[in-house]
Amino acid sequence: MASPIPLLIGVVAVALSLAIAVVTAVNGRASSVWFLTLPIIEPGQWWLSLVGYILTPLVVIFAFGLNRIWQRDGLRDRAFTPKPGYSLALKWMVGAGFLLALWHIVNLATVVSEQWVNS
Repeated sequence: MASPIPLLIGVVAVALSLAIAVVTAVNGRASSVWFLTLPIIEPGQWWLSLVGYILTPLVVIFAFGLNRIWQRDGLRDRAFTPKPGYSLALKWMVGAGFLLALWHIVNLATVVSEQWVNS
């Protein structure tokens, strides 16, 4: 049977990244980004967005690839039962991960650009 480990890795990465996005949005300061006013993290908390960016999409893509490799390798065994639902769920998580990554990228870019302007 296919291993649920990549699926668990993906779920945990998306959940943690979403939690980081919520925490940064709730604790953020109002900042003008393009034509919007968004709650952007404080400059000293830039590492939260970096961790969120690493979790999604990078860790989720890693989990998707791991699932793909393990399921393909498992097909060599006659007793192996593939789980295409795992791949589908991880594919959706990759999409969600890219959307979450946009939030983290905007936060990082805003902090970096403010530091650049102020130095």
